[in-house]
Amino acid sequence: RSLALAKPANGVEVLLDVLNRDGDIDVRRAAAAALGGYRSHSIPDAILKNWQSYPPPVRAECVNVLRSRRDWALILLAAVGRGGVPRTDLTDNVILAMRNFNDRRINEEIERVWGRYRQTPEQLARLIEKMRRMIADQPGDPAKGKLVFEKNCMQCHRFQGRGHRVGPELDGADRSVDYLLTNILDPNRVIGQPYYQRVILLKNGQLKTGIVHAEDDRTITLKRENETLEVIPKEEIEQAKVVEKSLMPEGLDKNITPEEFRHLIRYLERREGKRPTAK
Repeated sequence: RSLALAKPANGVEVLLDVLNRDGDIDVRRAAAAALGGYRSHSIPDAILKNWQSYPPPVRAECVNVLRSRRDWALILLAAVGRGGVPRTDLTDNVILAMRNFNDRRINEEIERVWGRYRQTPEQLARLIEKMRRMIADQPGDPAKGKLVFEKNCMQCHRFQGRGHRVGPELDGADRSVDYLLTNILDPNRVIGQPYYQRVILLKNGQLKTGIVHAEDDRTITLKRENETLEVIPKEEIEQAKVVEKSLMPEGLDKNITPEEFRHLIRYLERREGKRPTAK
């Protein structure tokens, strides 16, 4: 942090050495954050060079650094396109932050290598604000929220070792009230390419939907709730199309009461070893 403030001429070399050293994760994260204060054109490539060796918290900090400058954001997106950075290392909050540059090239790269974004419709925005106020009115009960999660969410999401890997895992996601409410009530705002629906019409008239789990020259395997897999021979397919829409349905406010939402949010807000906030 002192190096970040002083910015000595040889600071980049020292910080990169700390970043790549197998040591304390918090120190490595601080080194990554400090690199964001330098303007050297060599920094993005130097950070990306050893990406696979970084622990997840260090990767997250590096993403925050690289998305903070317009030209660095383009380099980061290019790395995602090449496969050097997993697409899942870029959360939807990171994507939203990069879109704030209002740069056509960045937005096109996001669409090409990551997924689709749209503004929350006004009606849903009003609903999200209404639910935010209701949740803030009273404390929630994480124990009751766990039951709501098991009933409505774990068929497609994993959290703290429970659930199924169909949609994004929730452990690594931002779990603030705003983030959770927006993604629960407006699941089609930001959709990564791996979560686009595939709709398949078979020659026998059956319609199959799911996300693609695997595909080769002969078959396509769809994944649905509870990680159910179905292998479909391509010779049986009449028509197939990609729908840029989440499997997670809109309208969950019709199935979950405001009180249940309050409990669910408090459960999902939790961090291991920490008690949730009261409001």
